[in-house]
Amino acid sequence: MAARTSTVRVSDPSYAVLALTATLVTALRLVARSVAPFPYAPRLEDLALSFLLYALSLTPALTVALLGPRFARLARLLLGTPFGLLAMSLLFAGGYSSRNVLIAAGLVGFPAGALLCRVGSTRSLAATTALVLVLGAGTRLRPAATAPKHGPSVLFVVLDTTATGHLSAYGYAKPTTPTLDALAQRSLVYRRAVSPASWTVPAHASMFSGLYPSELGFDGSSFSPQHERGSVASDLEASGRTAYAIAANPLVGRNAALRAGYRALWRGDHLTRPFLLRLLDGLRWREEVPTRGDQITDLALDWLDRLAPRGKPWFLFLNYVDPHVPYRPPQRERDEFAPGVHPDLVADLTQRYGSGRRPLTPEVTAAMRALYDARSRPWTAPSVGCSTSSPGAATTRRTSSSSSPPTTARRSASTA
Repeated sequence: MAARTSTVRVSDPSYAVLALTATLVTALRLVARSVAPFPYAPRLEDLALSFLLYALSLTPALTVALLGPRFARLARLLLGTPFGLLAMSLLFAGGYSSRNVLIAAGLVGFPAGALLCRVGSTRSLAATTALVLVLGAGTRLRPAATAPKHGPSVLFVVLDTTATGHLSAYGYAKPTTPTLDALAQRSLVYRRAVSPASWTVPAHASMFSGLYPSELGFDGSSFSPQHERGSVASDLEASGRTAYAIAANPLVGRNAALRAGYRALWRGDHLTRPFLLRLLDGLRWREEVPTRGDQITDLALDWLDRLAPRGKPWFLFLNYVDPHVPYRPPQRERDEFAPGVHPDLVADLTQRYGSGRRPLTPEVTAAMRALYDARSRPWTAPSVGCSTSSPGAATTRRTSSSSSPPTTARRSASTA
């Protein structure tokens, strides 16, 4: 008897269809993010996580298909779920956080994906996936950046929640910042840079405007609209430099006053954390997670390679916040700076010590300092670095912590 071959329709959900669809959506995400006008720095582990999450979103389709032929139409419709999530994630990464806009994007992507899966076979789906993967790999090839013709570019780096007393570049005994040490050897270093505020939002506002928080009408949570303020981004835009920013600390990207003057200020967590995980975070009332320093650096490099203006000077602000709580450094740095110290010894919320809910013993203080040193090290490792060696970057650099005298910000903006 002659063997008969048949082509399985994508409209009949199976494990193969599940895997192919998840792979296709992951590849589409790679292509879309690689050509989108906002930074993207994919890693193999990130792509693998995206595949798993998209596959997870397809499990309802597979479950319904197993109920029998009567539910086949509903199963085919549910194959569009990851496409809807993809559309929502692209808008969210681009800075659109309105719930109505995201829902509308999901409603458009959902039926489009279901239709694509309905009309194709497993072979055509596999061929489409392979083609998209090739396109995705091609989009990551970039031409070399060119030096600007009219003046230097400016890179402004802030080490949020970083104490100069724990930086070896400022004389600390432990080698916490070897890359900053090398940069300081050939830079102008300010030894008495004092913060005008004790936390992120007012301190950044002062650095950006050159004014004290009180002069900006800061009341502890917001700024008074009656107080006139400029920004270093606006001044550098006026000098012909396009101003962009990438922030690891969600507080920076969330505050409208800090975004003033920038063409775009991207939040690192919006650019790196999968959208489905963010939805789950909201359901669990989980606090927003700061972005790791190595991810911020990768995003900045992608911006320089792909999005920075060619032949024109630019201004890029980068916010790093690695030393912030929780004090859970990578194992390698913990072995070097905090051997034998378990992170669980220190509360993830240090406010518990100030409120008296947990005793601040000498043992806890010593553990906190050791873990803080370990948290300060990873982002300044040689593989991450903060060297501004890209074409056209300003040759005079300044190394300091996240705090600087507010009187210097406006002056540097006007003379750049």
